Order: sequence, then C-alpha cells, then structure tokens
Amino acid sequence: MTFNPASTQKTIQGFWITQGPNHESLFDEISVSPAAPTGLDQVGTYAGRSGNFTWNGNNSPQENTQIFSDALSGVNLNTPFPNSPTGRNLRMIANIIGARGPLSMNRQIFYLVRGGWDHHTEVLDSQDALFSEIDPAIGAFWDALVEMGLEDQVTLFTASDFGRTLTTNGRGSDHAWGGNQCVVGGAVQGGKIAGAYPTLSTGTNLDVGRGRLLPTSSVDHYAAELASWFGVSGSDMPTVLPNVRNFFDPISTPRPLGFMR
Repeated sequence: MTFNPASTQKTIQGFWITQGPNHESLFDEISVSPAAPTGLDQVGTYAGRSGNFTWNGNNSPQENTQIFSDALSGVNLNTPFPNSPTGRNLRMIANIIGARGPLSMNRQIFYLVRGGWDHHTEVLDSQDALFSEIDPAIGAFWDALVEMGLEDQVTLFTASDFGRTLTTNGRGSDHAWGGNQCVVGGAVQGGKIAGAYPTLSTGTNLDVGRGRLLPTSSVDHYAAELASWFGVSGSDMPTVLPNVRNFFDPISTPRPLGFMR
C-alpha cells in the first residue's frame, strides 16, 4: 500500500503476473477513499494469452488496451531474458516499469507467481529445475534495471505461504513453518543473512516436530522492512500490518531487520 503525502487518500498500484493456463498478466489499481473506507474503485488491465481485455470506469476496453500497448511499444530494452516462464514474466515487468511515464505511474507493485514448489513426492531434482529457471531470470531482470538506471529504485523479494520439513517422506518433503526468502536490489544491503539462521537439523529448540522450524523473524518484520523502504511511515505501519506491534515498535524501529538501506 502506498500513501500519497499530498492527501489522505491511500492507493495501491500493482501488476499480478501469474503462471495459470488462462492468463499471464493482470494490472489492478485500488484507491480507497477515507470518506468511504468500504468502497473500492478498481481500474486495471488484463493481458491474456489469446488477446487483451481491459477495464476502466471511464474508457472502453479497446481504448485502455491501446493506451497500454502504445506505452509498451515505446520501451526498447537491450537486455536479453531467458525464454522461460519466469524470464518472460520478468521481461514483461521490466517493460512495464520502463513504460511508467506514459502510464502515469510513479509507484508500482508487481506480483509474479511461480508455482510448482509443493514437493511431496520428489524435492531435490524438482527444486534444482526451478532454481535453474529462476536464477538467470532474476539476473536478467537486474541487468535490465541497470540498463534503465533504476537498480536503486526497484526491489525484488520472494514470499511463500510456508516452508518445508527437514525430514523426508521418502523422496519429498511436507508442509512446514519457517523458511528462507531472498531480496534483490540496489537499495538492499546484500551479502548478508537477516535474522537468525537456524541449525538445519531435527531436535533443536526451534523444531516443533519433523523438522518444522519455528520462524525467528515474523512476516511482519519482513513486510515492514519493505513497506518502510517503499514509503510507509511508522505511524501508518499498523494500518498496513495490524499485528506489527506484537513484534516490534514501528515508530522507533521502522526497519527491524536492517536489510534495506
């Protein structure tokens, strides 16, 4: 959520990039007026594999599709991206960032969903294939940001609902709790581990059973660090993260993990 300092209106802008068979990118902007906190005005663009569908309260679908296409046609990135699901989607995100001027956007949030991580039956080969896809795609995305001179203004981070057990069920692993995430960007204090890295063995004081590790840092820590960098003030943080005060004081410690500059 972004907060416009010139007004009390709160705005979310974002693109959802998914791997589903019927769609691959979706833009959705939601503005919430304090005078009508339960009302949402939605403006967005959907780009499907077999065509485009756009919705906007004031323009026709054809008009918005043309605006979006015209904006993207003016972006000419030289950075090559791998021809993989993640590579193609990160290339689209880079192009949309490059079109931020014609699209009249100064803050954007993108969600890229890459499925296939629920490795109950086989984990090692499956993870190796996914990491081999994601690693060069993120590298190309970074190169594209450098090409545009935006590497200090964009942060990429991963998120997951849950981790995996340290124990095996044969060749796979099952649902667990704590896990690791990675953050990439020029504003990131890289090369470090934020939080307490656990002992990767069963029977420790963080093991709640079958190698399900208790997290040492909350999702609120992680999200607050990123939200603070994005411009959310400490006083507004409880609005974005209602449970944040259960873990730290967002006023005195706006960046609790210290991985953002």
